[in-house]
Amino acid sequence: MDLAPTPSRLQQLLTRMEMADRLAAGGYELTTAELAQLVEIPHMELSQHRQPWI
Repeated sequence: MDLAPTPSRLQQLLTRMEMADRLAAGGYELTTAELAQLVEIPHMELSQHRQPWI
């Protein structure tokens, strides 16, 4: 089965999410402002989100 290459924006998001996961695994916490910047979602939108993302 040939898989299409991962789109660049998706790959960049996955890379940033992996970075957040590594920080969490190391005992570090991100503020909502830092997380919003990391995933490129406006801080207000992220802080008001109450439902699962997937």
